[in-house]
Amino acid sequence: MKEKFLKAKQLIREKKYKEFLVKTVMFFPHHIFLKCYRLVGRPLLLRRMRNDSRFYVGDTWLNNDGNDMLKNYIISQPVRKYEIDTIKLGDINIQLQDKKSSLCDSPIYTYIRGDEESYRAFSRKCFEYWHPDEDIHALIDRDVARYNDTIRRITNDGYDIRKGAIIVDDHNVLLDGAHRSCVLMSLFGPEYEISVLKIYYMRWL
Repeated sequence: MKEKFLKAKQLIREKKYKEFLVKTVMFFPHHIFLKCYRLVGRPLLLRRMRNDSRFYVGDTWLNNDGNDMLKNYIISQPVRKYEIDTIKLGDINIQLQDKKSSLCDSPIYTYIRGDEESYRAFSRKCFEYWHPDEDIHALIDRDVARYNDTIRRITNDGYDIRKGAIIVDDHNVLLDGAHRSCVLMSLFGPEYEISVLKIYYMRWL
C-alpha cells in the first residue's frame, strides 16, 4: 500500500493529474482514495486553479468566517476536471435546501423585484443553521447591505469571470455566484449567456 501511495505522489509531481485520479481509484478503496485526494490531489488542484489566468478564484476568496470556500467546499470532493463553459442564465439552477430551483424562483432573485421579506426569511434560515450563536438580525442586515452593493456593482461594471468566477457543477447547479447570477438575470433575462467555471466531480455508483 505504501508503494502505491508513493506512486500516486509521483504522478502528482509529474502533473499527471488525470492519471492520478484514475490510478488511485483503481489502487485504493474509496475512503483511502479520498484521503489521497485531500492530502495530495486537492492542494495541487487548488494551486492550479488559482494560477489559471482565465478566471479568478484567488487566495482572498473567503467567506464571512475566513474559511477558504474553494478548498473546503467547492473542491472538498474529488474533481475529475474543470473547464470554462458558456451557458444561458435560464439553464442555471440553484439548490435551495432539499430542492433545485430556477434563478427566477429563488428569494435571491425576487428580492431584486421588491420582495425583501422573502429574502430576509431565506437569509435567516441560512444564518440560524450556520451561525446559531451569533446576532442573527445583525447578520441579516449585513447580508442585505452586501447584496445591495453587489447589485450596484454588477449593474455598473458588469460581470467578468477574470475578476470573480460564477461556478457551477456539471448539472449547471450553482456552487458559487447565486447573487451575481440573479442580478444578471434581472438585467438581461434567461437567454443571456455568461462564462462560468464548470466543475466535474467524480461520481461513484
